[in-house]
Amino acid sequence: MALSLIAVIVVFVWKCLGGPVAPAFGKGLLFAVCLTSSIYSIHHHKIIKKFKDHSWWLTLLTASATIFLIITASAYADSFILDATRTDPSKFPLSQKAVSTSILVTLWCYIATLILSVIALTKYFWDVMTLKLSVPNPEKTLGVKINQNDYRSSAAHRRHKTHKLISNVGAVFTIIILMNFWEYISIQYEKIMQEVLVFTSFHLHPKDCGIRGASTEAWIALIGDDIAILASPKGSGYIFERVSCTILTKQEIRNNQIETISKDQYL
Repeated sequence: MALSLIAVIVVFVWKCLGGPVAPAFGKGLLFAVCLTSSIYSIHHHKIIKKFKDHSWWLTLLTASATIFLIITASAYADSFILDATRTDPSKFPLSQKAVSTSILVTLWCYIATLILSVIALTKYFWDVMTLKLSVPNPEKTLGVKINQNDYRSSAAHRRHKTHKLISNVGAVFTIIILMNFWEYISIQYEKIMQEVLVFTSFHLHPKDCGIRGASTEAWIALIGDDIAILASPKGSGYIFERVSCTILTKQEIRNNQIETISKDQYL
């Protein structure tokens, strides 16, 4: 955890001085900060033990939140498939499940990480407030001498304060990273969902439908009798268009390939 924070500070200073930083390395480092900060907060604040102590209402709350996120993820998945392919999302049942599941997992990871960081900071401020109330002021005592050694930091207490400081700094960094990277995550996730959509539902090649002139990396999904959706790569994503498709036999595909080769040799 501490190493991740130090690395982020070093890279930030290096970047400010004009040094080159690979985008993939920078994003990976920020991801490592969020991950290690969450793990450290769970360990330091004993989140698992506290969850077990209050399992009945936390389980109910988690289940309710999960149901809400499932509905949200399913609605967004249908909207994404419809917007991308201009086709009824029910034509892609496996893609519906895959896209909605990936959205659900991402939302839960994002929200859980954010909540853990907020809990860590909230607990810190609460401890500071309660500590001031629990330590008496010698000037206001009624003649009773207070042994200051009782309130002086021991080695174990200083170690605990150091761990708490690391946890809080990590929580602050995590909140800043999550709040500033949501737009980036949304843009990247749209590209990933296109890949998931093509991988789960587009299993035919253009040659299977006798379509010529299409990219060798294009894929086709059959959605009805003689109707298909063609996914052609463009940039880092895909463009989708509706085409006519009659699935050819292997012999017909072979004959088309021989015919194409013959034309190329002739030209």
